[in-house]
Amino acid sequence: MAFSNQNSSIVMDSMGNLYNFLLDNKEITLIYFDKLMGNVEKSIITNNCKDEFYSIVNQYDDVYLVYQDSEGDIKMVSFSNGMKELKTIKPNIQTKVYNLRIIDDYEDIHMFYCVPDNSDRGQFKKYHCEKRMNKWTVKEIGNISIYDILNPFEVINIKDEMILGYYDLVRGVEQVFIKKLNLAQSIWSNGIQLTSQSNKKLYLDMLVIDDDLHITYSEEFEGNYVIKYEMLGFHKEKVDLIYSHILSNPSNCSHPTLIKHRDKLWNIWIEHDSVISAFSEDNGKHWSEPYLWNESKSNIFSRYKFSSNETKVKTAYNLNYSFGKQYPDITFLGFGNLSNTTKIPIKKKEDSTRQKNEPQFKEVEYRKEDLDDIYSTFYTSKKNISSDTKTIEKKSEKTLNSIEDLRRDIEKIHNDIKEINHYIYDLQNVHKDLKKSITPQDTSYEEEIKKLSKRIEQIESYLTRRRRGLF
Repeated sequence: MAFSNQNSSIVMDSMGNLYNFLLDNKEITLIYFDKLMGNVEKSIITNNCKDEFYSIVNQYDDVYLVYQDSEGDIKMVSFSNGMKELKTIKPNIQTKVYNLRIIDDYEDIHMFYCVPDNSDRGQFKKYHCEKRMNKWTVKEIGNISIYDILNPFEVINIKDEMILGYYDLVRGVEQVFIKKLNLAQSIWSNGIQLTSQSNKKLYLDMLVIDDDLHITYSEEFEGNYVIKYEMLGFHKEKVDLIYSHILSNPSNCSHPTLIKHRDKLWNIWIEHDSVISAFSEDNGKHWSEPYLWNESKSNIFSRYKFSSNETKVKTAYNLNYSFGKQYPDITFLGFGNLSNTTKIPIKKKEDSTRQKNEPQFKEVEYRKEDLDDIYSTFYTSKKNISSDTKTIEKKSEKTLNSIEDLRRDIEKIHNDIKEINHYIYDLQNVHKDLKKSITPQDTSYEEEIKKLSKRIEQIESYLTRRRRGLF
C-alpha cells in the first residue's frame, strides 16, 4: 500500500509492556499493551502538541515523552510506577523547536533541540538541556547552517560519552558532523566532520557497535538518491573511515535505518513506498544485494522510534528506529527471515553507459602460412626487444621511483588540506564567537580580525607554494 510518515514511537519496559505513542493532528495518543493482564488501554496524552515528540525508557522502567505545546512550552510527561506526571522543562519558546530529542544517562536526562537564528537566515541554534539532581540547565552548543532543508539530529551513548550527530554546511554543501559530550565533566568537543563528498545528503541514522561508529544517509546520485553506509573508528579526537558502501540502486531512496539483530547488521530504507533492506554478516565490511519485503506492498507501515528496557530485546537488538505495520497489528518489517522477500539486482553503472559506437569484434580463421609469417615477425621483433630490455628496465625503475615520490607528495598534501579545512572551520567558529562577544567599536575586535586575516593569507601562501613545488 503506502508508507505513512506519521510520527510514532514504541517503548518496551523490562516486563515486556508496550507503550505505543502516535501523533495525529496535534493529538498524542498512547496505546498501552499490558503483557501480564493481556489488556489494551487507549488514552490521550495531549491535544496540544505543536509538531513533534520523542520518547524513551530508562533502566529503571521510567518512560519519558517530550513535546512542545502550542504556547511554546517544552513539556515532559513521565510514567513511573503506575503514576503519570507532567512538567514544563523550558517555558515560552517564541519559535517552533526542531529535532527534539531526549536520551538518558542512568538517572540523568539529556534533551536536545534547535531553533531558527532570527539574526541569520539559514542558521539554527543547537541547545542541550541537562537534568542532574532534579535540576535542569540549558546551554547553547553552537550554530548549524542549512542549504534548503533541516536534516535530523541523532543522539547515542558510547561508554562515558554522548554523541550528537547533525549536518552543517561546508563550502555550500551539507556534511555530517558529530560532537562528543564528556558525561563526567559536561564538556563538549569541537565538531568533527565525518563526510566530505560534494553530493547533497538527506536523513541520518547512527549506531555504535564494538566501539565503532556506523552511519547511514541518502546521497544524491545522477538526479536520484542512493543509500550510503559508512563505518568509522575513533582514534583520540579523530575519526577514521574504515568502510564505505553504496547499498541501493539510484532511486527515491529515503529514511535509511540501521538495525543490529544478533549476528547481522541490517540497513533498511524506503524506495517507491516499499521497504527495502540489505544485510552484512561481518559488521559492514561486505553487504548483500537489496531485498524487497513483499508484505510492505500490501500494508500501510510507519517508521517507529524504538526504545526498550527488556533484557532479551536489548541483548538481541541494537537500534534507534524500525519500520513496521501499525496498530492493531504491530509488527516489524525489513529484517529477519527472508522467505517473503524478492531480491533486487544491483544495476552496474557500466551496463548503462556503454557507447553506441563501441567497436565490434569478430572471430578470424588463420591459414598455416599466415601463422608462419606471424611467428617469423614475432621472432625478429623479440630479438630487437631483447636488446632494449636493459635500457627500458633502467628507465622504468627511475620512472617508478618518481611516481612513488609523487604519490607521497600527493598524500602529504591531502593530509595538509584536511588539517587546513579543520583549521578554517575552527577559525569560522572563532569568528562567530568574536562577533557575539566583541562590539565593532572595541579595538580588540579589529586586532583579532587582522590576526585572522593574516592567518588566512598564510594558508593561501602555503597552498600556492605546494602547487609550485609539485609541478
